[in-house]
Amino acid sequence: MVAERPDGIVVRGAKAHTTNAVFADEILALPTRAMGPEDRAYAVAFAVPANAPGVRFIASPRGFGATNPFDNPLSARRKTVESLTIFDDVFVPWERVFLNGEWAAAGLLAKTFVEFHRFTAISYKPPQIELLLGAAALLAEYNGIAGAGHVRDKVAQLVMYLDTVRGLTRAAAQQCRVREGIAVPDVALTNAAKYYFAWHYHEMARAVQDIAGGLVVTGPMAEDWLNPAVRADMERFLGGARGSGAEERLRAMNLVRDLTASDLGGYLEVLAIHAEGSLETQKLTVLMDADLEPYKAFAKRVAGITTGAPARARIPHG
Repeated sequence: MVAERPDGIVVRGAKAHTTNAVFADEILALPTRAMGPEDRAYAVAFAVPANAPGVRFIASPRGFGATNPFDNPLSARRKTVESLTIFDDVFVPWERVFLNGEWAAAGLLAKTFVEFHRFTAISYKPPQIELLLGAAALLAEYNGIAGAGHVRDKVAQLVMYLDTVRGLTRAAAQQCRVREGIAVPDVALTNAAKYYFAWHYHEMARAVQDIAGGLVVTGPMAEDWLNPAVRADMERFLGGARGSGAEERLRAMNLVRDLTASDLGGYLEVLAIHAEGSLETQKLTVLMDADLEPYKAFAKRVAGITTGAPARARIPHG
């Protein structure tokens, strides 16, 4: 906040990686962390129309430059745009200002936002894992290796990965706390789900790539498939097991490439770690929300520790 007027405030600054802000009608800005008295000018929360004077977007459609659905079945059809959202002396009327200098509330506001935002994150992760699992199982069949022990092991890991993230997500919803009529997902379970997803994502992508094989990145392109002069060769040499044709196998390979080895694949790998907060933020949030005293008391009770008693009196003889 750089100026305060009778009818509102003027804000100056920027927000990094605001997903799909270029498609929005309204832009909401919140503090991202706890603040002290010296941060008073930064303790602001407000909403402005996306076309308000002074609001600018430096847009970057990272991972979504593909155009052919054969080669990129996901990223050619669906687009996401990240942006650096800039507030260049933007005027905000008082009725659109939610926080203005109340630095003590900044941390609570940021944490409250995260409790919901991170839950939406783990809610949309299972379909992504389902795609990884489905593609791995499909290519295990097409490659004729579905019965191999190491393949079954990787598919089992993918199944458990999916069920763990989905189970924690459902538990977070079922064990919600109701505050003033609003259901707030369980904080520890929500962050555990997000952490588990992020920590194991690269490992699961590796398992899918291992099952799929090198054609994920060496296979022919859509232009080759559509060329009658070479299509017959592709159908002859790239067909799969159990009667699967070259087209089915190549399409499955391209799905794995788009998920794990394309521009989108790289975007998803970084997204797994940093979207909705990095791995460290999940651990910090869990520790902030956890009351360790009951567990310490339980351990003392089982260990036979009586607080305040002399140490030698608590050691049993014989």
